[in-house]
Amino acid sequence: MLTSAAWDYSFVCLFFIIISVWAHVLMILLCSLALLSTRPLLSCQQDAFNDQCYYLSDSLVLQAESVCGLTCQGRCPNHVNSDCTVSGDVCVVQADGYFDECISCAPSDFQSECMYMSDAMRAAAEVRSSEVLLFLISVAVVIPAPPHTHIP
Repeated sequence: MLTSAAWDYSFVCLFFIIISVWAHVLMILLCSLALLSTRPLLSCQQDAFNDQCYYLSDSLVLQAESVCGLTCQGRCPNHVNSDCTVSGDVCVVQADGYFDECISCAPSDFQSECMYMSDAMRAAAEVRSSEVLLFLISVAVVIPAPPHTHIP
């Protein structure tokens, strides 16, 4: 049989064990809340969505597009031209795969857009733009006009 002092000691130990467990549970809950609060909260209004999604990673862009049912205009998270919403734009992906963007290869558009690009993105865009221009030149076949014949 336990003496009164032993019972007191047992209750003190039990008390500290319970406090310790609750402290760990509380710490886990607080950490979970902190992790949840670092997730970006996006608006599903198209204009605000475009502003917010532009700087997200590809995987987050795809998730956000799925949740909102919208397209992040100006980005191509699948790295294909069909991701681009503006006709004639092409998908450009940095060499490291970190960022992608839909750009126009029209000389006037390209010049005005490239000044705002990072060095890595500008290099990828220059390569992609020259590939598109070379393709367009190669398919632009000049068909000679038929010879004029005069029938007397």
